[in-house]
Amino acid sequence: MKKLKRRYIFPACAVSGALTGMTVSYILPSGFEYFTMIPFFIVLLLVSEGELPENHPVRGGHPVRGVISRGIFMGLSYFYPFYLVVWHWLLTMYPLDFTGMSSGAALAAILIAWLGLPLLQTCVAMLWVPVCLFISRSPASRGKRGLKLLFPLLSGCVYIFFEWTETLTWAGVPWGRLAIGQAYTPIFIQSASLFGSYVISLVVVLVNAYIALGILAFARSEKKRAAISGGVAAAVFTSNLLVGAVILAAREEDEAEDAVTFAAIQGNVSSREKWSEDWYFEDYAELYSELSIEAAEAGADVILWTETSLPYSINIHSYMTEYLEELADECDAVLLATAFWRELDEDGENITYNTVIKVTPDEGIDTENIYFKRRLVPFGEFVPYENLIKVIFPPLTELGMFGSSITTGDEATIIPTEYGNIGALVCFDSIYENLARSSVLAGAEIITISTNDSWFGDSAALYQHTAQAILRAVENDRWVVRAGNTGYTCVISPSGEIINDTEINERTFIISEVYARDTTTLYTMTGNILVFAAALASLAAVTDGCVRMRRELKERKNKSEETA
Repeated sequence: MKKLKRRYIFPACAVSGALTGMTVSYILPSGFEYFTMIPFFIVLLLVSEGELPENHPVRGGHPVRGVISRGIFMGLSYFYPFYLVVWHWLLTMYPLDFTGMSSGAALAAILIAWLGLPLLQTCVAMLWVPVCLFISRSPASRGKRGLKLLFPLLSGCVYIFFEWTETLTWAGVPWGRLAIGQAYTPIFIQSASLFGSYVISLVVVLVNAYIALGILAFARSEKKRAAISGGVAAAVFTSNLLVGAVILAAREEDEAEDAVTFAAIQGNVSSREKWSEDWYFEDYAELYSELSIEAAEAGADVILWTETSLPYSINIHSYMTEYLEELADECDAVLLATAFWRELDEDGENITYNTVIKVTPDEGIDTENIYFKRRLVPFGEFVPYENLIKVIFPPLTELGMFGSSITTGDEATIIPTEYGNIGALVCFDSIYENLARSSVLAGAEIITISTNDSWFGDSAALYQHTAQAILRAVENDRWVVRAGNTGYTCVISPSGEIINDTEINERTFIISEVYARDTTTLYTMTGNILVFAAALASLAAVTDGCVRMRRELKERKNKSEETA
């Protein structure tokens, strides 16, 4: 059995990671996510039972180096295939014709992105495994008869902590959270209103881990232990289901007087067209005027445009601002237009923001409450380490669509309207839970998302990105109106249900009644308290495990000296 374990440790981890990535990418149904991690956890549990230092000597059999090296190998084996599948849609972006790059340079850029970004994220995520191995040495995880039932829980705590770290830098794009795989099943994600989307990921990890623990116990004829492990897995799954049912039933109903008729415009301008020299301001003006007027005639109170519907710095051309004011007056509705906005920084240099701008029939452009995008797209809106990238691989710097980098906004600016306060988000903003939460804390009663997902074609990325919007709706108990350039344009209820949407690659608009809400969820109040609690529990267990391992090393040294 030990020989088989060594032989199949890599394929078990790799297959498990790839299958889990398929659920996050909707290649497999979301229900599979509660089972896809089982092969990996079986390997992890086997290694964690103490066989590693004795049976797999590394550098003279030193247990600490053995734990780290084998843990990193297992983590790399699991997470790299996982992220390769999650980011597989990058391949569909070829030939990047909207950048003007040659076919060879485009292919090289896409391959570097597809192979490099998963590796970058794996370098952090894979550390989860050695941490779990250290935890397995702790008395809190280990009993006389092997690993305790507490070990899967501690492993899950470490997992969600590492998921959270993906939000901390430009490279850590949180596109592969386990919760994304559950987003389109509302009853499974309601607990996010209590502890955020990380609790959904925790549930997925725990169900997989306890099933794996039960399988191992059953294989060893430990029927009582197998039954308990299986029972815990069932209890975790059922509890999340019951919590979801209760929250859905108890959710406060919307008041009729808070209704707002919202329209979301889908201009369906491809990235190739949007940044070509064949489209001019007049073309965009005619397109968005036509759709906005049709939406207003259908009864829209507020009209939301997609990201950078007007790809110009509109405040440096008076005819552009006049166009918006005249359109809002003709529509007799609040217009949430999207464009660039140019200002001077403290040094007198021009800086450009990606913005959402309110335009009303009576007051025109509201220059006091402009929302500036707070999370920019790497290599799209800015080039990280630009000087270094120019030396290593210059074509990557050509992916940006603008002559210079966009400037990052730093405030959760609320857009006040007569229908309620609007918390605007732009594209990448929506995948970071703290940005939506800060908008709600600042007073947002409705959340809007303007995005340009035309880069993604009709790939899984469209649905992965929309899943983030669903989670933001549930976390904060807010209606979300999402306008995508080529799709996916939709209206999402506070329960995470998509109540109106469009087809992909269709020039159209949707119109729906949404409601301004001033409720406050536990998650909105407390934020990622679950992650911080998990981090503390993990730190305590790791410290405990390290102390235990140090004692083992000392005892081994003493025995060696006595024998000598």
